[in-house]
Amino acid sequence: MDFNYLSVHLDELLAFLRANDYTETYVQRYRTTIRQITANAGNQSWASYAEVYQWYVDAGHKPTYLKELKAILGKLEHFNLTGAFPLKKGAKSSFWKVKPAYSKLNPEYKSLYDTFESLCCSGLKDSTVSSYNTKIPSFLYDLQCKGIYTLPSVTEEDILKCFADNGSQKRSGTVCIKIARFFRILSEAGNEQAARILGYIPQMRIARKNIDYLTEDEANRIRQTLEDTTNNLTYKDRAVGRILLHMGIRGIDIACMRLDDIDWEKDLLIFDQQKTSQPMKLPLIPVVGNAIYDYCTMERPASTSPYLFLSPLAPHNSLTTDGIAYSVQKIMSAAGIRQEKGRRKGTHIFRHHMAITMLSNGVPQPVITGTMGHTAPESLGSYLHADMTHLRECALSLDKFPISEEVIQSCMK
Repeated sequence: MDFNYLSVHLDELLAFLRANDYTETYVQRYRTTIRQITANAGNQSWASYAEVYQWYVDAGHKPTYLKELKAILGKLEHFNLTGAFPLKKGAKSSFWKVKPAYSKLNPEYKSLYDTFESLCCSGLKDSTVSSYNTKIPSFLYDLQCKGIYTLPSVTEEDILKCFADNGSQKRSGTVCIKIARFFRILSEAGNEQAARILGYIPQMRIARKNIDYLTEDEANRIRQTLEDTTNNLTYKDRAVGRILLHMGIRGIDIACMRLDDIDWEKDLLIFDQQKTSQPMKLPLIPVVGNAIYDYCTMERPASTSPYLFLSPLAPHNSLTTDGIAYSVQKIMSAAGIRQEKGRRKGTHIFRHHMAITMLSNGVPQPVITGTMGHTAPESLGSYLHADMTHLRECALSLDKFPISEEVIQSCMK
């Protein structure tokens, strides 16, 4: 890798960043990173930007610094290899998605995972792909460490020991589902050995934590906060809050929402879901449409970007899920809710609140499934656990049990 390109074109790159309204702090981060790379390239003999990044990791930098550095290195790698300036979002580094155990696999197992990845991972969220990249190669490497190098050599006992050994559970029910999908995809592609092994995968219980859901009082305080024009919320914050509270759309879908997803004449919001790639068509209720209109006319930066929500800082890239989460934190802070350490305050609690509200109001489950954009009816199961209105209807009377009134009252507190 020839890193001299960076030093030769340093002034040109920095001038471009300033001309496109990058903040001076951001420009200096690029300058510092380039100088560090070019000053150490001769001594380190780096062959790729992945090795450059690993050098920073080994130096013991904090995770927050490394996360920002990875983004900068990705842009510099693209600039170094193609000469393209870092104007637009999307030039992630080639080492963005890491597969730790994958590099240790033998050629056959690598080939199996490559086949699965090509058949299954296209269009999935980065976090989902990253989970597959971690869990499945780790499972295959576990087999390899046991001296099993090909699928025909795998026995049912081998598979079961990968999930529990000596009375200790090694993998969770969620991981079990991912591994089962791996073998199912391969079997559907004609791999008979994968079909055989699929029958060995155990059925494991998926542990579910109690959901810290949004209460009606909290939802009302959020509504009041979004209506209050005297607080420090921006038009973007209010629009994001309205979409979450009234439509229950996933945060990733809000981040990827485009201007042409909105049909103003028919009051519709039409988009493809990032998680499932399935199309969604939802009515654009006035309170949401008005909030989006206010943002577009009063605050959205002048840009040719097709995305609805943009960063206020140049080069005005589309908002990330972190940007959506930041708006949520501002809303909850302004509302004075969920400020205790450890309280859940992500975007999904709005989605959960909407599903529970519809369930409590007697909306049929197929309608809720369609509104939430679920591809499988069982996806509604996690929301049913918090449907207190209907759960109370299933409760049995304690009148016939020898329990004192004091004990009952203490349990109800």
